Amino acid sequence: MYYYFHNLPDNLPAALAGMSLAFLLESLDEVQYGIRACSEVENLMTSVERVISCAGLEAEPGYSTQNHPPESWPQSGSIAIRNLSLKYIDGGPRVLRDVNVSVTDKEKIGVAGRTGAGKSSIVAALLRMPEPEGQVKVVFI
Repeated sequence: MYYYFHNLPDNLPAALAGMSLAFLLESLDEVQYGIRACSEVENLMTSVERVISCAGLEAEPGYSTQNHPPESWPQSGSIAIRNLSLKYIDGGPRVLRDVNVSVTDKEKIGVAGRTGAGKSSIVAALLRMPEPEGQVKVVFI
């Protein structure tokens, strides 16, 4: 900036110098906005990259089955859990220990407890994520 102003001609009108400074300051705002907009676009494109990478994954087995249950299914059902234990990692602690539950047809249940009591772990065990130890029988007729 020092070099720029010292190399100006001596007969430069004051109005032109003022306009040049105003234009310079306005240009800085525009450059700052352009950099911010480019950063925002780059952040948003990360989401697009994730969607594109997930779109190329193969479907898991079982989603392409042609066997569908009858319209009246299920008419009745029950869930029996015997000696259910669950570990999230091999060698880790058991988060569920020897759980025994029986739910019969048309019976409504609720699971309540404090944080860390294992409510979500029971659902994870029913969905076999991860594979539990013990016996889980879900019977629909």
